[in-house]
Order: sequence, then structure tokens, then C-alpha cells
Amino acid sequence: YRSLIPGFAELTECLTELTRKNVSFQWTPTHQEAFKKLQDVFFTKPFVRLPDWDKPFVLNTDASGQAISGILLQEHEGKLHPISYYSKTLSNSERNYPAIKLELFAIYKSVHAFKTYLYNTNFKILTDSKPLLHYKKIASPTDIVSRWLLYLSEFQFTCEHIPGKENTLADFFSRFPVNRTEISNTPQDEQELILPVVETHCNTINAISDTSLEISASTWLKEQADDTQTNEIIQLLKNPSLKDSNNIRGFYIDPTAHILMFKSHRKSQAELIVVPKSLQHKALDICHISHTGLDKTYQIVSNRYYWKGVYIDTKNFVLSCEQCIKNKSFTPKHAPPQSNRIPTRPGDYISVDIKGPLPNSGYVLTVLDHFSKHIVLYSLKNITAEAVSKHILNYISIHGRPSQIFSDRGLQFTSEVFSLINKILGIKLSHTSPFHPQTNGQTERLNPAIESSILTLQERGVNLQNALLIHQNVYNGLIHPSTGYTPNLLHFGRNLPLIFDTFDNNSEPIFLDKAHYVQDLLQQLNTAYELAYSTLTRKQVEQNNRLAKNSRPRALHVGDIVYLKSKGAFKTRFEGPYTIIAKRGEVNYTIQALDNKSARSFTVHVDRLRYAPGRKSHLISHDTAPNESKTRYFLRSSTHQI
Repeated sequence: YRSLIPGFAELTECLTELTRKNVSFQWTPTHQEAFKKLQDVFFTKPFVRLPDWDKPFVLNTDASGQAISGILLQEHEGKLHPISYYSKTLSNSERNYPAIKLELFAIYKSVHAFKTYLYNTNFKILTDSKPLLHYKKIASPTDIVSRWLLYLSEFQFTCEHIPGKENTLADFFSRFPVNRTEISNTPQDEQELILPVVETHCNTINAISDTSLEISASTWLKEQADDTQTNEIIQLLKNPSLKDSNNIRGFYIDPTAHILMFKSHRKSQAELIVVPKSLQHKALDICHISHTGLDKTYQIVSNRYYWKGVYIDTKNFVLSCEQCIKNKSFTPKHAPPQSNRIPTRPGDYISVDIKGPLPNSGYVLTVLDHFSKHIVLYSLKNITAEAVSKHILNYISIHGRPSQIFSDRGLQFTSEVFSLINKILGIKLSHTSPFHPQTNGQTERLNPAIESSILTLQERGVNLQNALLIHQNVYNGLIHPSTGYTPNLLHFGRNLPLIFDTFDNNSEPIFLDKAHYVQDLLQQLNTAYELAYSTLTRKQVEQNNRLAKNSRPRALHVGDIVYLKSKGAFKTRFEGPYTIIAKRGEVNYTIQALDNKSARSFTVHVDRLRYAPGRKSHLISHDTAPNESKTRYFLRSSTHQI
């Protein structure tokens, strides 16, 4: 009866949860209330009408964070009346969809549910999502969206925008009040008409239409006759004295279509069309229409067509397919880790990073000393270059001037103000690769722990500034596994009490002679520095060896064509093509839009690049030696026999 119950999925969501695997059955007042509502619905006469096949249908759809819904309507006496209802509870992954994608998903599922009513008819879709009206401007929808649009293109409909206040499905898909919604009274400026969804994805539809799914017999006959090598075989087959020659063994002319064929020597004994060079690209295009991988595409090709070098040509065609490169997932092994410079003393090399905004707080500026692992946390109300620079100068005034500062490419750290301050102080400033925060991994790894600590302390009434001081004090007072010492000891020469230490249990010796104290302190620090440096070096080697097991060098060269990993939703996985114009170090490359030297160039990490082999315009060159029969063009060696 769910087709007669509006919002059935939303109504039964909590009850459905109890039927899932590994969920303990606990009946709560919420479940009892839902069960009572369901009972009431079952004993209420459904307010629906039988469809009138002479009138057009109207489909009203909506989506929320928990479910999607559609209602099939028809106009009767100037008002819209429900015919049937559809609803679906969203899965965990579907709940992560952006709002516009959810609205499109609701349209797709509702049309699919009511396809019996809607197929081969003109109908109208009502949606309260204005952004959906601009969806046709998205040039490269993702794979799943492409499939939805391709399915919707089979239907004839128009879309109209209906204001949210008049879209009665929005209120948790409650019962549709028939007498409230009168589309005919909606102001004209609110009835914005958009093109059918098929136009949204016209690029995909055109691509399919432009690729004929077959090659006519007349085309085969003409192209085989015009091709020098296939025509030579045809003439040999027509000569009775040469018909049984080993050079043309397996070839024959189909008695019905009169096309040159080749009988496979495989167990399947497949009868294959001999493809002249002029039609090889077309044949591959047809077999790759669904953009399958190499193995499946070759299976399709080898079961239908024959020419020498067919596997190599298929491989080149598939690997260089621009649509596959842009849309298919690509998970290569990461580039090997690059060994960072290990400082030999505190204050030599620091890195900075900004975390936030935090809930009801602000931002946190983290400064990490790479030798001692000592951190300093600053609370920021805003993250302008001036505010960040002020705190960095404060850090330098207390802890000394470092020789190098490392940061990401945030505007605060690439600003003219920040760069000028570092230049005046003689500090070398370096940055991570764009969109590759792993380069600043040591500082990035601190952020989750800092955020967790702050949120936990704030729940107990501690403000942001005090929460940062508590976390900083505890972190710097604990032994760091990379050095074997506490950050405080390596940074200040002594262990500092933690913020909650109220009993002084200091067992360090008392020095009455300051010179003796300084001499003993320097000796202990030198020993600690040597051991810490040794431990840091050993830990880095161990980490690099561990990471190297799942990585391998990726050799790209200047001039190579590549695609760049995309950012954001509703985009293809990769953008491009680009060409590499320079190599920066071991893992960074400067790229520029292909064939556009005036375009902006930028540097990216190799892990964000996907190499694209150039498609050979003539596929494989099959030139033969002057004294060799041209029929060898179609004969494979024994190791590549069909």
C-alpha cells in the first residue's frame, strides 16, 4: 500500500532501522509514535484518484536529508489531485549528496517509479530547486549523474519551478493538501521554464548519436576495395589457382554480403570482418562506445574484427580515450616519500598551519619546531596576513629567529606582507605543493588532536584561549616518540611541570655555582641533541621504508600530456588536458593548458597528475618490406594467433 501513502519512507524510517543487520531491537517512544501513525494511515481512506489517460500527468518531486519523494498528479476541475505516491529512505552514502544532486536523484527515482504512467507521454515536473534550473550549464557531470540523465532522456517532459512554500512535499513529505496547491495561480515569473533534462546532457547524447553503432555492408565493400592490401587479398581469392595459397589461409569472401572475412583459429572458430586501415578507428570507436576497460573492449573487438596489431591498436585507443581518462577512477601508487631536512638544533626549522574555523570559536595558528617537536598554539579571531604575521613575530621574539619557515599555500603565508617580513629577517620561506597538504604532514597531523582536545575542553566550559594553553602544556610535557625526549627538554633544556602538577617533586640537583650549572646543562643538552638527532634520522628512514612499499617513482617528462585531479562536486574526476612545461624537484611539475601558451601555468604534485598517452592518428604503421607480400599485413605471428 505504500504507493497510496504519502511520505511512507519518512514515516517508517525509524521502524526500518530496527530490521537492519547488527542493530539491536530497542522499542522507544519514537518507534511507538511512528507505529501509531502508521496504524492511523492504514485505517484512513486514501485520497487518490484513478488516472485519466486522456489528461497529462504532473510529477512533483522533493528531497530532504533523510528521504526523497515524488507524487504523481493530474489536474481535475482546475486543481491538482494525487494519483500515486513514491518515497525512498536515503542510504548513508546518498545522504552525502549535495542538495542539487539530491533533487535530481528525486526526479530520476520518481520517473523510474512511475514509468508505466509516464513513458511515451508529455508530462511536467515541478521542483522547488532553482539551482537545478542551471544544471544544464555543467559541462562535465559525474558518471552516476550521466546515467541518470541518459535514462531521463528517454522521456518527454518539461520542468517548472514551484516556490518552496507551495511545494507541500517539503514538510517531511506530509499528506498532499489537494485544495492548497493551484499551479494555475502561480505568478508567471515564478514559473521558470527549463529545457528537458536531455539537453542538460546533450554532449553525451550527441556523442552517442555521432557514433553509428554499425558500419553498413556497402561501406565495408567500398573501403575494402579501396584499400590496397585488402583488395590484393580479394583478388587472390578470386584467382582459382592461388585460392589455396598459404599466404591467404583463413581468408574468404562472405557469399551473402561479399565482404572479406577471416576465420579465427581459436576454439570459437569466430568469423571476423577484415578491417581496412580506413575503418579501424571507426571499428574501435564502436566497440568502445560504453567505455569499458582494455580487456573487455579487446574482447568485443577480437570477436568481431581482424587486422594485424589489433591488440596494440585497441590498447592505445582505450588508454588514450579522453572520456575514460577524465571520468574513471585512477589509483596509482603514490610517489616515494621525499626526505625532509632534519635540523640539528631547536629553533632552526619551523612549520606553521591554520586550523578552523572552529564551532563558536575562531581559528588556531600552530607553530611546530621540527627538531624539538615543541608546539605553540595561538588563538585567532581572523586569519588576515597582518594578524598571522603579528603572532609569528611574537613567536620569534620569544623563541628566536628560525632559518626556515614551512607552510601551505594559504593567502596569509603567500601574501606580500608575510613574505616581506621574512625577507627582512633573513628567513627562508617555503611552501607545500598546491592541494597537497601531505607535504606539511607533521603539522597537519597535529590538527585532529588539537581540535578534539579543544572541543572536549569547551564542553566543560573552558574558553578557546585556555583550552589551547592546556593542550600545549600537556603536549610539550610528554615524551615524543620521534626523539625520545619531551619537547620542553629539547627546547628549553629542562622539563616543565604540567598544568595540573601541584606537588613539587623536582629531583634535579641543586647548583649553587652558576658556571657549574651552565657547564653541566650544556653537556646534557649536547648529549640529548645527539641522541635526538640520531633518533629522528632513524625514525625517518623507517617511515620512508614503510611508505616506499606502497609507492613507486612516476617518471613524467617535459612535453608529456597529463590530466589534473579535479576538486569539488559535479565535476569529472580529472580536468585537462595539460602539458608539462617544467619539472620542479623530484615530485612537482609545472603544467599549462595544452596548445595555449598564454594560459596561466602552475605547479602541482605528481600524485594529482594522470598521464595520458597520445592517440596515434593512424594507429599502427603496417609498412612492409619491398620484397614482402602485402598480404602479410593481415597475418599474425604464431605467438599472437587469433
